[in-house]
Amino acid sequence: MSLGKHVSGKKSGGAAEPLAFDPLKYLPTILSCLYRQMQYPQGYPFGGPNEAENISVFELGDVAGAEEEEDDEEVYRSELRKLYSKIVRWQPDLVVQFIGATLATLPTPLSSGGFEVSEAALRLVFHFQEGLSGKMAKIIGSGGVFDQIVTALFESDAGFHANFELVTLFLDCAVRYGKILVAMPDEGKKGLLIGRVYECIGRGIANGGRRIRSRCCYLLLRFVKAMGGAGGEDIICKALSMVLEVVVANSNASYSLLNLEDQNYLFESAGLLLRSSPSSSYTPLSTFMVPQLSKLREILSSSQLHAQHKAVLASMLVANVAHLSKGFNMGDVTAETGPLFLEALQATMECLRALPTFEVVRSKSMMLVHRMVLILGESILPCLNGLLEPLVTNCQGSDLVLVVQLMNQLMIKFGHKAAPAIEAVLLPFLMHCSGIIPVDGPAPQVEVERVAVVKLQVLFLQHVASNGCVPALFSARNAPGLDGVMGLMLGGLHLKEAARSTVVFFEKICLSGVADGHDGFWQFAFEQVLVTLWRLMLDKSAFSVKDALCAKVAGEAAVFMWLLRGANRERYERFVDGLAGFMGRDVSFLKGSEVGGEAQLKKD
Repeated sequence: MSLGKHVSGKKSGGAAEPLAFDPLKYLPTILSCLYRQMQYPQGYPFGGPNEAENISVFELGDVAGAEEEEDDEEVYRSELRKLYSKIVRWQPDLVVQFIGATLATLPTPLSSGGFEVSEAALRLVFHFQEGLSGKMAKIIGSGGVFDQIVTALFESDAGFHANFELVTLFLDCAVRYGKILVAMPDEGKKGLLIGRVYECIGRGIANGGRRIRSRCCYLLLRFVKAMGGAGGEDIICKALSMVLEVVVANSNASYSLLNLEDQNYLFESAGLLLRSSPSSSYTPLSTFMVPQLSKLREILSSSQLHAQHKAVLASMLVANVAHLSKGFNMGDVTAETGPLFLEALQATMECLRALPTFEVVRSKSMMLVHRMVLILGESILPCLNGLLEPLVTNCQGSDLVLVVQLMNQLMIKFGHKAAPAIEAVLLPFLMHCSGIIPVDGPAPQVEVERVAVVKLQVLFLQHVASNGCVPALFSARNAPGLDGVMGLMLGGLHLKEAARSTVVFFEKICLSGVADGHDGFWQFAFEQVLVTLWRLMLDKSAFSVKDALCAKVAGEAAVFMWLLRGANRERYERFVDGLAGFMGRDVSFLKGSEVGGEAQLKKD
């Protein structure tokens, strides 16, 4: 729009496109026009056809009320809002005066006013922040005129309008300008207004429109985060009671009233509220968690449900518990909550064992395990074998990355204490990965998938070696497969992105001391790894120290050679002499490579 370009040009100090008149002299009139144009026509179809009351169990993962392609009306309104933001950026004080004057013209109470004019007026408030940047953003929360306008809006009954589109816009304003609420010095007034917002959210969730319910569930989570526990014990308990009422109603309904994402928002909100509550005696964690775990076990034991139906329902309940736990960290575990989280872990393990072939079950279970690692710490260690075994033997290409990430997190978090669990699944996981690689199909596609799987295997084994789990490689259980593991890692040297991880793997084994006395490993390191590494670095067509990845490989190679020289100096020097004959030049300087290797090791 030419007017918007003119305003932007003026603001930036550049030469604005010349117009027949200076629009900046007529900003009040322009704002009035914008306000009128922002008003929706009567009977505008907000919800569209996607306002079904009930949600099929197989729709639980869909986002309710998913936005359809914007029509011309919405595109035009988007342009109007962009122009409004530019005017705010240019003349914020004038816009604040206009907002105040506009709200003053609305009929009172706001809950009984016309939807179109009230919605457009609230739009002016909501989009005001979008035009502020840098120092101007300090206008919000400064205690000035705009803060007074927002406070007056919170004190009004706009959130109780009969049209829930206006209610959700009011809640959007409450989320965006929540810091004004939090900063109120009057605790009594603050608690009253925060409680009123929670009440409006409860009305929205209870509303029959599927899209409105979803939006209000999302806004509840945003508002809880914005408040950060403000409002006091009574308000938090009332909010928890509201969430619990919705959860119970949804659980008892013949068809789910909320999709999976909505339920996740509710349970995460509940977890945050529970954590911010000074006392959980009114609504303890068990009130939310125990029914979910009981229902999960009931579903798993049912003989009436189809396996796929079970998987969808069970994964939903596991996800709810995982999101409920987001409000807690290790320091929040008490004598009451600790056993509940362990029980959740046990129920998840039962779910994995019963339905291991369903990706939705595996993904939600891994989400919960990630959370329990952060909450329970080492208390999770006895459960790891039962959790990892169904994951590593049933994962597919779609969730293989997630399984590797989980095992890597466990090794990083617990170090050598995770070795017993890793030992039990190491070879089964590597063998399962090999079975995932396709054998049929176009050769280029097969090769791409093979390389992707090998990279994940190399990354996993690097973490095994780097986090104190080398004994798992050399254990009696895994010793028969050690040659295969070494061969796999040797192949990683030929993959540019995996070469450094491969060298680090062999370095860490050398440093661990576990390989001392295993002549087979040292023979392999000298005759296979070292030879292959040098062939790679001498191949000028594929290796250049100017390349960042190649330079890192060269640095790790120096460390590796230094370690090999320390392990068997005579054998290392024989290798260097053989290399000199191969290259036809003097490479005796390599016999002193421990200087560079030691420096690199200290740097790492």
